[in-house]
Amino acid sequence: MRRLILEEPHSEAAVWSLRLAVFAIVLAGIGAALIRSAVVEVTAGLTVFGTAILLSCVALLLAGAAVTVIWRTGRRGISYVVLSVFLALILLAYPSWLAYTAMRLPLINDITTDVNDPPVFSSNEAAVKARAGRTPSEITETRRLEQQRAYGDIQPIVIDVDVKEGYVLVREAVRSLGWRIIEEANPVTKEDLSAPAPTARPAPPPAVLRRGTAAVPVPPQRPAPPRPREPRDGRIDAVDKSLIMGFPDDITIRVRSLPDQTRIDIRSASRYGRHDFGANAARIKKFARELQAQLDADQ
Repeated sequence: MRRLILEEPHSEAAVWSLRLAVFAIVLAGIGAALIRSAVVEVTAGLTVFGTAILLSCVALLLAGAAVTVIWRTGRRGISYVVLSVFLALILLAYPSWLAYTAMRLPLINDITTDVNDPPVFSSNEAAVKARAGRTPSEITETRRLEQQRAYGDIQPIVIDVDVKEGYVLVREAVRSLGWRIIEEANPVTKEDLSAPAPTARPAPPPAVLRRGTAAVPVPPQRPAPPRPREPRDGRIDAVDKSLIMGFPDDITIRVRSLPDQTRIDIRSASRYGRHDFGANAARIKKFARELQAQLDADQ
């Protein structure tokens, strides 16, 4: 005799919990992609990402309700609950880490190796345009004290090479890290000023014209580049992006000559947000490690 076996239906809460968790993951990816590609304003991309975070929280609440229903009624759907909780926790891991970091670190977004005389960002029109019109403000005394308490290991970098070689090593380190250079200026020493000034290229001899031949265009004579009037530090301004969201951060590096040495100071400032969650300090440390690698490879 055949018997009809009725299976318990799935819990609606479990089904909707999984649906919301999957949708939240997709929405978070869209928000991050919009921010990284700069298709929309950063605030719009953050709104999309924040909505995904909210949906993941709702998915967790539905998962809790589904567990209660399954326990009381014996309905199916526990696998849906497990998967939805897993996806929601993956999405919530990043903002949870940010919240923990924000409580642990001070509310600053501008870090430098020299708090007393920080490197100054270029005010050149092209550099300001590359920074979207933003120039980081001066570092106040309060921010200096906060940085010293939180990042006491962020110190000036001194290497045992002359400033010319040091500048080349710094530029190679910046390129190896993938930072986009928006402006740079070579260091000028007293020895450079005392050297003979470069002369302009001599004009080419006049072309000899013959009948039936076209005139040969004479390239214009290039004038000698202007000579600096006094010594100056080397400088590199660059832009880097955060790993996940791709937020642009502004960087300036000062390369200063010392007797038989080179002192390097770097400043990294977040373009968005009042808290950098330790990203700028981590970037400076990463630069120091890459510079050490360049120095070791050069020896």
